[in-house]
Amino acid sequence: MKTQIKSTLLLFTALLLFSCSSDDDTGNNDNTNGDTTVLIKSITEYYNDNSNGTPDIYVVNYTYDENKIVSIKEYLNDNLRYSYNFTYINNLISQYNSIDESNDQYNSTTFFRYDNNNKLTEYIYKGYEEFSENFKYNGNIVTSNYCTSFELQNNQIISFTEYDDDECQTIGYTGNITYDNNKNAFANIEGFNWFFQYDYTFQGNIEYPSGINNVTSDGDFDYAYDYNENGYPRNITVTDNGSDFATLAVEYY
Repeated sequence: MKTQIKSTLLLFTALLLFSCSSDDDTGNNDNTNGDTTVLIKSITEYYNDNSNGTPDIYVVNYTYDENKIVSIKEYLNDNLRYSYNFTYINNLISQYNSIDESNDQYNSTTFFRYDNNNKLTEYIYKGYEEFSENFKYNGNIVTSNYCTSFELQNNQIISFTEYDDDECQTIGYTGNITYDNNKNAFANIEGFNWFFQYDYTFQGNIEYPSGINNVTSDGDFDYAYDYNENGYPRNITVTDNGSDFATLAVEYY
């Protein structure tokens, strides 16, 4: 599954120890002040899983036009790695372009198709290879032609099943995702839907999953949050089987 802000990096070092907080598609558990104009400006991540013992530092910057996402720029140790540019049609994200700043053969464009109820029905990837994935809805269950199914609640994934065979009969992997009751600022982006959580669209190498609420466990990692005065995460600790994996600082507009 990830404006350089050096002053924030220095401040973040002092914040690494903090005290952590703890059925249908229309419900919304929201312990924030209800301000949907809150948008993430940048996320800085100290990522511990490398061979030299020195954490890598990811910085991801987000730019908007009001509540519409315009671009994302991802840096690793001060070097720009990827850029993403977004396009809207009828207030829905219709495509984004992914630019690999070090190797343009990996540049790509992803297109999105919706039904008359604004539910995502297909995405089309065109890059060094081309493929598409289709989605069908049956209540709160979404199935994919790639033999994956999702259970949705409050427009976010709460469980998923991946099958090993082309007939979608043999279960290969299942997982559950749990959430807190606080608002995830990515949900304030115009056109946000569950797929952008599945596709890690707004994450890159950043270990802060998108959603309506904040993920506390996804089966691989556990997440603990320190919230700001508006109820949005400002510091995040990611653990893997109880061991620190990454720490993040979030800055808002």
